[in-house]
Amino acid sequence: MPKIVNHQEIKHDLLKKSVSLFAKKGFLGISMRGLAGELKVTTGTLYHYFTGKEDLYNKMLLSLANDDTRELIKILSGSKNKMERYDHFLGFLESKVSYFQEAVLLLLDFNRIKDEEIDNLNFKNALEIYECSLHKHLGLRSRENASKLLDYLIGIFTRSLLTLNTGVNFDSVKEFIISIEKEL
Repeated sequence: MPKIVNHQEIKHDLLKKSVSLFAKKGFLGISMRGLAGELKVTTGTLYHYFTGKEDLYNKMLLSLANDDTRELIKILSGSKNKMERYDHFLGFLESKVSYFQEAVLLLLDFNRIKDEEIDNLNFKNALEIYECSLHKHLGLRSRENASKLLDYLIGIFTRSLLTLNTGVNFDSVKEFIISIEKEL
């Protein structure tokens, strides 16, 4: 009997595993052959799922944003009010500090290469997914507040990378959310 292969699951798994590799080595620092070796698949397997490194990178950015949104929805679904929603959100961030630090490394790397080989539209779409998710699911009053919060979080995770600090003060994030939500 032939083996049943779930291609969507394999593709998603390759995208998830690629995050750390791109965060550590940078887009320009790794080839499809290098990715295949690190992912323990053949280059043919990668090319079966992606047209090239740019395609893999772009799909990875969108996959990250969509996966994080699904996880956030699940975590926030049991919240009874805004403050509880904020607390659950902070717990979500705190449980994934190194993951979000890697995401910031991807952002910084993207900024370095954006004029070269990567499609800027997919990057902007990923940021928009995060903003919409924060606005809608965290219950922020406006997309502008969601944008401010996203900028603040990027800053906090960038600072934690620069100071080699894995302990992030998430109380300040809650205070920031409350302050921007009070603004007129």
